[in-house]
Parts: sequence; C-alpha cells; structure tokens
Amino acid sequence: MAILLALASSLMWGMSDFIGGLISRRRPVLVIVGWSALFGLVMASVAVVLIEGWHGPYGWAPWGRPREWRAASV
Repeated sequence: MAILLALASSLMWGMSDFIGGLISRRRPVLVIVGWSALFGLVMASVAVVLIEGWHGPYGWAPWGRPREWRAASV
C-alpha cells in the first residue's frame, strides 16, 4: 500500500508541476500559486468530509477549537 501511495503522490506532484509551468506562461505566478492553494484547500476539505472528519485533538481547524476556548465563549 505504501508503494501505491508513493507512486500516486509522485504522479500528482509531477502533473501539478508540469501543468503549473504551462499555465504560468500565460498568467502571473502569484495568481497560479493562489489558485493552486485554494484548490488544495477545497480538495482537502472534500476529503475530510468524505472520511467523516479529522480525528485530531481539536477536530478540524475551521470549526474545531480547544475546550478552553469553547468554555470562554459561552
């Protein structure tokens, strides 16, 4: 499984690097970086929703807060 994940990661990294290089010929670099970051955030959000949440100590960052913060806001 680790080998498949490594190959998929390499494929995605290479494709994004190649496509980013092609698109950056026509658009400013900061626009490309901004759109790629936004796309990554959306894709990560979709993945978190599909696997039914992030199982970290505070939940997922946008809506997870430490218990101390929740008590202070009530």
